[in-house]
Amino acid sequence: MFDKTEKNTYTNKFWAASITTLLVFGYAPIAVAEPISVFVPNTSTPQEEVLLASEDEEPASANRYFKPTTLTEKIILAHANDLGLDAYLLKEQLYAFSDMTKHIESDNKRGATNAYSGAMSYYQFLPNSVVTAVNRLENVMREHNMGRVPAWASRVHKNPEEIYSLSMPQQRLLVIANIIEQKRSDEYILKLGSGNNVVAKDMYYKFHHTAPDPATKSRTNKLFPKYFPKTI
Repeated sequence: MFDKTEKNTYTNKFWAASITTLLVFGYAPIAVAEPISVFVPNTSTPQEEVLLASEDEEPASANRYFKPTTLTEKIILAHANDLGLDAYLLKEQLYAFSDMTKHIESDNKRGATNAYSGAMSYYQFLPNSVVTAVNRLENVMREHNMGRVPAWASRVHKNPEEIYSLSMPQQRLLVIANIIEQKRSDEYILKLGSGNNVVAKDMYYKFHHTAPDPATKSRTNKLFPKYFPKTI
């Protein structure tokens, strides 16, 4: 049998503890949990931080991230720096311009020949215009200390018909250098490199196909939207 005295002692201790608990939690203020602060590491690289910080800088300021891998890109970067233009945009615009020119001139055919004028290959260079284009490439390279012209350029300078052996990127380099070195071309390049697409037509008429007939203008208007879908 249980000892009544011992049982009453346990009972009293139980009720005493319960009353104490009620007094403590009943009158103590309720603690409000504070928001837990979660540490989020900074995963951006220093270069990403610089890019984000430079959004409001001048267009040409991003050119320090432009890493040219071809002679064409080196020339575009140098000219973009000279004119205070974004090299990325200028490259995109000049490539679109050269692609449009190639389509208009030869229908993108490397072996295209104009039996009447003697114009040759992708961009329909005349024999004397091949020589001029190489001379202008040499000039722009000299201006920016880029060394001597490539061997293929020297070869086609001596024999313009070698233009058929040149790749499309090589011929595109001649087209771009030829335009950059012409008088008053900078005012057109400034507009094109600032996103003004309409000026591409005027550049084509003035610095490449210098005597466009109605058929050429009609073809230009037809193909222009393919290469410059956004008109500004």
